[in-house]
Amino acid sequence: MSRNNLFCFLFFLFSCSHSQVPSVVLASEIPTFSIHPGEVIFVSIRLPNSVHSPLMCKDQEIKFLVEDNKILAFVSESYFSNEKDYTCYFYSQNIKTGEVMNFPALKITVEKKEFLKEKLNVNPKKVFLSEKDKLRVKKEQARLNIIYNQSSSELLFHKGFEVPLSSKITSIYGTKRIFNNNLETQHLGTDYRASVGVPIPSSNSGRVVLAEDLFYTGYTVILDHGLGVFTMYGHLSKLFVKKDEFVLQGQEIGLSGKTGRASGPHLHWGVKVHKEWVDGDSLVASTRIWN
Repeated sequence: MSRNNLFCFLFFLFSCSHSQVPSVVLASEIPTFSIHPGEVIFVSIRLPNSVHSPLMCKDQEIKFLVEDNKILAFVSESYFSNEKDYTCYFYSQNIKTGEVMNFPALKITVEKKEFLKEKLNVNPKKVFLSEKDKLRVKKEQARLNIIYNQSSSELLFHKGFEVPLSSKITSIYGTKRIFNNNLETQHLGTDYRASVGVPIPSSNSGRVVLAEDLFYTGYTVILDHGLGVFTMYGHLSKLFVKKDEFVLQGQEIGLSGKTGRASGPHLHWGVKVHKEWVDGDSLVASTRIWN
């Protein structure tokens, strides 16, 4: 079976119940990791023999790096998690029989977490959108979905992540928000106090995949760090980088501002891993081993 046909076959299997795929239990004990909703963890596990296909967690392909016969990967948990434990699998095909089998790779224990609430007042036009603005948001979201689905398979950083600013945090990740006493959302990022014009450094090295004005986050920079990890810097007043540029950790990528849907000047720092917005502090904590 060709590589393309194998991937097509795997896709068909993933769309069905995993109970239909023969399971093989590895000889060694399956490692277990704990995580909270809205967090990312870094995992290192032994590379099983004859496993060459993707690592799958809840039907989501997890990009990984192989080093010293170990698999290094980031696993993220949705803010909207159902808080149920699960197992991630490798899938491999028997070359002789064509049979596809799953290999348990690691177990994830999801622990409960509560989030805060807050009320904000912003420009009503950013809450009650015109048809023109709705169309713009829809188009921007479609482009962003493509961007966040195309992370480099290479590791583009070699140091642990750092928070972009050491200033006061004005809104933590996961806060449930009510805009203008009407619109209820979730704040899936971290807001740092910053007057207009404060230099904003990159939290790690990576490639610029977006540097432009967006409806909600204003002047925005998004960096791809590889293996499904992205960081986003929003509400900037000025951009210093362009798309496809490679930046180093600590390099200034723009100036803070209050563009987009903002109640005042600040930096919104977002972290997205395998399509899930997660708490940036968990990314910093999980990469301290690089320092």
